[in-house]
Order: sequence, then C-alpha cells, then structure tokens
Amino acid sequence: MATFASLNFEDRELKPMWFNNEYAQVYFRFTELEGGYLGIAPRFSRPGDVVAILKGCKVPLILRKHKDHYIIIGTSSIPGLMEGEAKELCESGRARFEDIQIR
Repeated sequence: MATFASLNFEDRELKPMWFNNEYAQVYFRFTELEGGYLGIAPRFSRPGDVVAILKGCKVPLILRKHKDHYIIIGTSSIPGLMEGEAKELCESGRARFEDIQIR
C-alpha cells in the first residue's frame, strides 16, 4: 500500500483513485445523525459528538465536548447540511446558534 508521501499527485489518474478509495476507507465512515441525515464522518467520531456549521467554514465539523470547550475531531460531508440548510434548521427550532470555544 502506498503512503501519502510516496504518491505522485501530478498523475491525474492516480489522485482520484487514491482519494476515493484508500483515503475515504481509512479516515472516514458512514454515519447517521439524529433527524435521519446520512453522511460521512471521521472514523474516530462517536455517539455524542456534535456536528457544527462554523461561520466561514466550507464543510461541517465534528466536535467533541471536553470540559468547558470543544475539540475538533475532523471534517464531514453531510448532504442536507452543506448548502445553507443549517440556517433553515435554526429558524425552525430544530438546531440552534451557539457561541463555543474550540481549543
């Protein structure tokens, strides 16, 4: 198995093959959220982690509460939350805006 450092990303055929298969399988897993949303999340995410849409961030983040702050577990891809739908969820009361600390 090739490692990231040994791959030649100048080869246009190699990059999509590596990313779609090896990278996704090693670092992500399918997940289901409350409310029925399906997506991919970091392999090390677990029940109780939070999906956060941060202002200025292009993808939802998975956060874990730790004492009085949160830590970033990784990025996720969750259709239905990535094109501005989170704002609609907040307006309907199904989600909320919150000020948090990330360390």
